[in-house]
Amino acid sequence: MKASEINNNPLTKAWEKRFSQLTVEKQQRILELEKKTVSEYQLNVIKRTRSYPEVGDIFDINPKDDVIYQGLVINNHIDNLYGKDLIIVIIFNNNEDIREKMKRKISGNDLLLPPCLIGKEYWTRGFFHTIRHMELKIDIESYGFYRLGDGLYYLEKSLEE
Repeated sequence: MKASEINNNPLTKAWEKRFSQLTVEKQQRILELEKKTVSEYQLNVIKRTRSYPEVGDIFDINPKDDVIYQGLVINNHIDNLYGKDLIIVIIFNNNEDIREKMKRKISGNDLLLPPCLIGKEYWTRGFFHTIRHMELKIDIESYGFYRLGDGLYYLEKSLEE
């Protein structure tokens, strides 16, 4: 892939825009992270579990000391070219009641991380800990992923093998 194609990556452009809107202090903290090794910013273990996350599970993550973020499982048991039995989660940027957020439309500003495709290892290793469950109805056609290799967006279903 050419450098010009990477520079035209819409995800990179969106990240740069979001980064530029942060306060100088937050920008500096993010830049400091880039200098650290993975072991220096690894998520803290909360509690390991073998149970497979279900759609609608609300979970905690603990990236540092007493900082807690919450996330939501929006789909599970996904088999596609990236792997088998994967899970799609979103991570919220504050601890406002997720059930209240789901009643209104969630915007990009509500999210620390947009929909991410992950494995269940985050639970089995204890980095994510399910705290409660809510009934969830979400249109899985309403989100997708950008694939850098061919520069196209794909709906979750179109990534199937």
